[in-house]
Amino acid sequence: MDQEDWSAIDSQSEEDVMKISQSIAYALFATTYLATLDDRCPVPCSELAQRGKLPIRFLLQVLCKLVKGGVLTSACGTSGGYSLAKSPDQISLREVFEAIDPPSKDHYTALGCLPSGTRSRITKALTSAHKVQMGELQSWSLADVVNHSRTQAGVLAMPGLKAITKPRASKVPTEIKVPKQTG
Repeated sequence: MDQEDWSAIDSQSEEDVMKISQSIAYALFATTYLATLDDRCPVPCSELAQRGKLPIRFLLQVLCKLVKGGVLTSACGTSGGYSLAKSPDQISLREVFEAIDPPSKDHYTALGCLPSGTRSRITKALTSAHKVQMGELQSWSLADVVNHSRTQAGVLAMPGLKAITKPRASKVPTEIKVPKQTG
């Protein structure tokens, strides 16, 4: 992908960008930072917090979720810290997102106030949109993100990580169509 393609992606408007939580932003910082390191030695939480200018107590909670989700490993002791569980090209952004916010059947419980037919159609639309998002996140590895960042700025630009969309040869639906109810 050439420089012009990335410039178009980086200049997307706010409406085109997926909203993410602070926890996911911290997880993206930690994992992409670890992916930039040539050696795979564990990095202490304090160093990650300092590099990203992040609150250490909150970052530690995020790192624990990443370990539990199989994205990171942790080592105890004086030379302990956190490292990627696999190589950066084998860890998808989806894995990072799902380690922080695991899939749940209870995501749409707030829609309980709606009539059942309406709730069913909205749930179907939201589920379809979620599948598209997760498919896109699955197509990006940490290596993809890090390699783009290195070519953009010569170094990984952190912590202002923003959501990006990877152009593809295949067509990805850009809108979700909900069938109209007849009757």
